[in-house]
Amino acid sequence: HYILAEDYHQDYLRKNPSGYCHIDVTDADKPLIDAANYEKPSQEVLKASLSEESYRVTQEAATEAPFTNAYDQTFEEGIYVDITTGEPLFFAKDKFASGCGWPSFSRPISKELIHYYKDLSHGMERIEVRSRSGSAHLG
Repeated sequence: HYILAEDYHQDYLRKNPSGYCHIDVTDADKPLIDAANYEKPSQEVLKASLSEESYRVTQEAATEAPFTNAYDQTFEEGIYVDITTGEPLFFAKDKFASGCGWPSFSRPISKELIHYYKDLSHGMERIEVRSRSGSAHLG
């Protein structure tokens, strides 16, 4: 439902050619987050900068014990980024308590930021989630 706006709101863009509503439609084709701004460091740099566990999880697809991650029960405002590149991945508002022991999100900031791979290890079919620029194992 809606009501007709007052007269002074009518034809706003014609009356205010540089008003806040003007959006360059060519921006719609640009990526929300440009991967070129987030280069993956060398393995040597990652080994030196990440904890041993973070390196094993992100680079070797290891699994940390459930309910031990510092962010499992964190629900503060903000964004979650790839630990290897700093590339934004998830909004905190899209995080939910899944009860599985690891941070869970309903969606990434943009679908291009996450890559999904079929994982047939351990006698089951699963989906591995990795970050786009750093190819960091996320789960």
